[in-house]
Formats: sequence, C-alpha cells, structure tokens
Amino acid sequence: MLQSTGVVTLEQMFLGRISSTGALLPLEDIKSTDGKKTRGRKQAKLMLNATNKRSTTVGAQFKNSLVKLVDKMTSCRPHFIRCIKPNTNKSPWNYQTDFVLTQLRYTGVLETTRIRREGYSVRPLFAEFIQRYRLLAFGLKEAVPSTAVSCKRILQSAKTEGWLMGTTKVFLKYFHLDELDEVWRSVIQSPPLPREPPTPSTCVYRAGARCPHSPSPSPSREGTPQHQSSRGSGCCAALQMVAVFHKKAAVLQKCARGFRARRDFLILRTAALAQARQATAFFELAHLMGDGFHATAAKLRRADENQASGVCPGPHA
Repeated sequence: MLQSTGVVTLEQMFLGRISSTGALLPLEDIKSTDGKKTRGRKQAKLMLNATNKRSTTVGAQFKNSLVKLVDKMTSCRPHFIRCIKPNTNKSPWNYQTDFVLTQLRYTGVLETTRIRREGYSVRPLFAEFIQRYRLLAFGLKEAVPSTAVSCKRILQSAKTEGWLMGTTKVFLKYFHLDELDEVWRSVIQSPPLPREPPTPSTCVYRAGARCPHSPSPSPSREGTPQHQSSRGSGCCAALQMVAVFHKKAAVLQKCARGFRARRDFLILRTAALAQARQATAFFELAHLMGDGFHATAAKLRRADENQASGVCPGPHA
C-alpha cells in the first residue's frame, strides 16, 4: 500500500534504489506531455525486487564507498592541510608554545622534518642541475652534456661534500642548495678580470689588412709587398668589431637618452599647460564673481544712502 501511494517522499523511501555504497537514489518519474506517469513505477518495483533478492551488507557498502573515495583521490593530486591551533580558547593573539609543539609532535610534522633533514630531500635531474649551476665550472657558451660527469665537476668546483650521484638525478641535502646558491651569487657578482693588451699571438687578423702589431711588409724581388700569414697579416678583426659595436652602442644610447628626455619633457609640458588652463579659468571665475559682488554691494550702498536721506530711489537707481 505504501509503494502505491501518491506521496513523493514515501515513493522514494519504498521504491527508490539503493546504490552499492548504501546511498538512496531518488525515484525519477518520467511524465508524458499530458501529465500521465509512464512506466517509471513498474521499473522501480522490478528494481526493488532485485535489490531485495541481492541485498548488500553494511560492510560491503562501506567497502564500496572507500573504493570510490580512493579512486577519486588517485585520479587527482590531493593536498593535505594540517590545521594547528595556537591555543585551546580560540582567542586571538594568544600563542601557546607547548600546545603547538604537542600538536606538531602528534601529527608527525616534526618526525617528517627530521627524516627530510637526514635524507636527500633535493633530487634534481641532470639537465635541471646543469642548467642552473653550469657557470660554476663551465663557460657561458660552452656546450655541457647532461651527464653525471658534468654534475660532479660542478659540485667539485663548488667544493660541496656529502652528495650522491644517481643514474639520472643528483641527490642533495637541504643545505646543499644554500651552498650552491652562495657560490653562484659570488660568481655572478664578481668583477670581470682585466684584459691583457692584444698581441700578434692572441689576435685574429683579417686577411688583406695590415696588423699594427706585425712588422711592416718588405718588398719582394717582384716589387710586391710580402704579406704575413692570415694570422699576422691583417688588422685584428675582433678589435675592429668591438670598436664598431662600441660606436653603434653609443649612438643607440644617445638616441635612447634623447627619446627619454623628450618624452619626459612632453609629459611635464602637458601637465604645466593643464595647470595653467585651470589657473586661468579659476582667476576668470573669481574676477567675474568679484565684479558681481562689487556691483551688488554698490547697489545696496546706494539704497542705504537714499533711504537715509529720505529720497525714494528711481527705477534705474
């Protein structure tokens, strides 16, 4: 009788299907356009009979619920947040050290921190490690292979101890990063070494031009100058390129400074003109208001004088 009732709540209680996790699924009655119910009730009765024949226990429902929860957690990246209470009264500006330390100890945070400190918590790949710290042992334009030998050379140059080398990763402790970063900053901030003056043995000369460091050419028997080798017979190409670059850089700097000065001047000039227009408008308004006040005061003064002398003011007074 309760299954055939028209109350929606009772229909859902006695005709609704129970899921594998023990949840009660709502009964969805499919209605036609004329408002009559279709075969939803009959299908619900058949499902109810099948559920009664194969009813699951509470343990099975709990197990299925846990399985679904684990599937949802493994399909994403969960983050666990441990909330630490500063005091037992939940009052602001009240930090109890012993209470907080007890919570950290029982939640395992202190033990986890100790294990991370004793182990190798930093494990970068060879390519990542070389990309960050390659300047400690290699040049800027030098091709460095992503191998364990290159990583060992970088660590030895930084004088770091206590690390381990794996197959594809470098195993570092928590304090190794601070040591490497300190050495890296010292390398970056160190002043460049002074350059030695160019000599014929250290310069690359352009063919067809005379090098200032090479001796003057002597005429040969045929009357043509006897040039030196390509290394010592021309002017230093590197020095010429540097000089050209310096000239071009000076031109670019001059143009950039001029553009910046003109832009700043235009901004200041626009602001000054706007202030001048505002000041002019203010003074004009003040002048007009002053003239109006002066005329009104003169009119009132004449009216007071006429009233005092007993003369009635005319229409144009």
